[in-house]
Amino acid sequence: MKATRIATVLALASALLLGPVTIAHATTVADDAKSLRNSVGSLTQDYERDYGSRVTPTERAELTTMAAQARREMNGLVGAIRKAERTDKGSDWRTARDLHSSALAMAQTRFDRAATLLRPRLSIREQLAAYSDYTRTLQEFERLGQRLPAGR
Repeated sequence: MKATRIATVLALASALLLGPVTIAHATTVADDAKSLRNSVGSLTQDYERDYGSRVTPTERAELTTMAAQARREMNGLVGAIRKAERTDKGSDWRTARDLHSSALAMAQTRFDRAATLLRPRLSIREQLAAYSDYTRTLQEFERLGQRLPAGR
């Protein structure tokens, strides 16, 4: 009876400790890319909704255009990674890495431009939250880039 309890506790502890690790390794690179795409999409929609009314119509159109460009780039990146996972060809992985690098560079450029447009219209708290969103998104981009196989 005592041995059964100990075994049950150990099995439960192992499942709790190792379960998430096993799940994390089962996630594909495409799943990570889709998660990042969804995060970027939600973030841009939130910013358009929350801050769009604070800018001029011309600036709002620019923000909307930037959001649409980001969605297209992220869709392209997800597609390229899916293809690379399916084919496992070096050329497809290189394409995915190139698209990742380009999307990351454009995200940084767009953030700088959006910050220029929005900063004068945001409170300090909102500016800090926006910077936090930006750094979190960059970290997600970097993690995705680390998962892309190099040298294939």
